[in-house]
Amino acid sequence: MLSHRLQVLSFSALIFCQTVSAQVLERDLGQFDLKLATTPTRSMAQGLVTPSGGSDSFHGGLDLTHASGFYFGQWTPNMGFASDSGMELDSYMGFKKPFDNTLGYELGMI
Repeated sequence: MLSHRLQVLSFSALIFCQTVSAQVLERDLGQFDLKLATTPTRSMAQGLVTPSGGSDSFHGGLDLTHASGFYFGQWTPNMGFASDSGMELDSYMGFKKPFDNTLGYELGMI
């Protein structure tokens, strides 16, 4: 129970504290991996989705991957906390499979 409360508090800190940077919360869900982050990770659209906002915006997203190579994610480069900006939400999905430790392929769409 204490571990669950600690996870909820950590996630709340990620959402509500804009001074926190580069925070990632990972959780195994059977054959799925769930990643909640305040900065994009490598699997979050391979760097194609980049933050677009000033200091008054919050960047965050989630990444759900399966052991087979399929992934789905959503990234918000600008949550729209400023009065003159709206919320932007980018979704992506794809399939990634390595041939070995150095080479592989990925098919996806944003």
